[in-house]
Amino acid sequence: AKIDNSRLAFSFARYLVFLILYTTVVLLQRAPIESVNMSAALQNYFVASKFRDPTGYQLIGWEDVRTDTEFWDWHEQHFLELFYQNRYYNNDFFSPIDSHSILQHIKLTGGFRMLQRRIRNETCWSYEKLAPFQPDCYGEIYFEGTVGPLEKEPFVGESGTVYEYERRAWYDFGYYSNFDRNKTRAVEQLRRMRQDRWIAKPTQFYRLDFVLYNPNVGQFAIMEFKAQLRPTGIIIPYVEIYCRRYDFYLTQRDWIRLAMEVILVISFFFFVYAEVQDAIMLASRKQNRWAYFDSFWNIIDFIHFSLFLIVMIIWIYIIADPSVRNLLITEEEITMDNGLPVDFTATVVAVE
Repeated sequence: AKIDNSRLAFSFARYLVFLILYTTVVLLQRAPIESVNMSAALQNYFVASKFRDPTGYQLIGWEDVRTDTEFWDWHEQHFLELFYQNRYYNNDFFSPIDSHSILQHIKLTGGFRMLQRRIRNETCWSYEKLAPFQPDCYGEIYFEGTVGPLEKEPFVGESGTVYEYERRAWYDFGYYSNFDRNKTRAVEQLRRMRQDRWIAKPTQFYRLDFVLYNPNVGQFAIMEFKAQLRPTGIIIPYVEIYCRRYDFYLTQRDWIRLAMEVILVISFFFFVYAEVQDAIMLASRKQNRWAYFDSFWNIIDFIHFSLFLIVMIIWIYIIADPSVRNLLITEEEITMDNGLPVDFTATVVAVE
């Protein structure tokens, strides 16, 4: 019994060291201090700030938007003013090196883009008797408009503009509108979309996203303003901010983390090897190949190691994300290699 207890205590201590090492590596990977501070700065600047509603005179921020009128007013009267900055606080124009900067240290990589996902008409159950009163009937699409009877047909606005459905990646699709770094053109485009009723009955998910870069901490920030437009009439706006580094292995601290990652991976495969040996031994002893799963704790170990393997694969995917490597970088802006605004949606999907 003493030998078994000693073996159990040693195994627990070994696992505890593994857990501490894993937690340390994850914290170093995320660079939490820089990420949290940068996210908080953007949250304060874009989200916490408000504008005065021209009709109701109350102060409204993105998370206060409740109607389609407030939706468009926020974009035109508030967001564009925050996004297109061109003066220092003393009212001097930005120098070329500081153009398109906010909060002094953070620079916009380019413009922004708007996306919506729509549902097809006649996708809900309704009373046939009431159809003459309201023939349109919209059901619901789920998971930010990715699952359900999506509308994919083009639609035409009152201005004659044709809005096409696009699938830019397996994980990102819908009706896109790209905005460049010119404020005048952005205002005109936004007003045209409002006139075209770009947001309409079929719209059930909306996203505005853009990417910023802070050279002081080597971090990109992906900022996403989102809204669920439910068929009940309610609008649910929210914001998500993700930070990621351009290069995860650059500083001395990064190389120390790499050494810890190598030790962690070796430890993981050591634990897996030990569990496989136990599974083989139990299968041989009980003449049952699935005997390992008769124990509740063995099931917990299997789930734990499976999750760790998934996390490890996701981390490798984030490091190797081609969208970060395929950037066109100039003094003026950063774009994807196809000329479109920086798109780190792949990173966001992996993190989520």
